[in-house]
This record gives sequence, structure tokens and C-alpha cells, in this order.
Amino acid sequence: MKQQKPTHPPKTNDPVKYHCHDSCNACGGVNEINVTASCGGHMEEAKTKCKTCGHEDYWAHGFFEGSEEVESKCRTYSFT
Repeated sequence: MKQQKPTHPPKTNDPVKYHCHDSCNACGGVNEINVTASCGGHMEEAKTKCKTCGHEDYWAHGFFEGSEEVESKCRTYSFT
């Protein structure tokens, strides 16, 4: 039986690492961004396409949905 990737990382005291929407989830390159949802002038969701490798993804509330299929190579940030 194939081992499934856990849907949530194990709990730690480390700060959450959010994905930078302008950084490609597949190669770390620069993304083109098409905002699909915002609130009060703040982007909440966006379609992204990498200018380097062409990878398309969907970024929502700090994370790429494609992270379930590929190992994330995008830049990250945290609040400490």
C-alpha cells in the first residue's frame, strides 16, 4: 500500500512558514499574479504562473494549493 503524505505538518513551536505569492512553488522563480479575491485592499487569493518554468498554481491565505503535489521551493516568511 502506498504511504500517503500527511495533510498537516506535525505540531511544533516553530513559527508558521507562509508561502510568498510572488515566488514560484515549483522552482522559486518569479510569478505573474492574477488576484481572484481581496478584502479591504488586501489580497486573499490569486492564480499564479511562473515566468521561468510556466508552473501554474493557486495561492490562498498564505499557502499554495499545489504544495500537496510538489515539494515547495517558494520563498517563505513568518511572523515572530
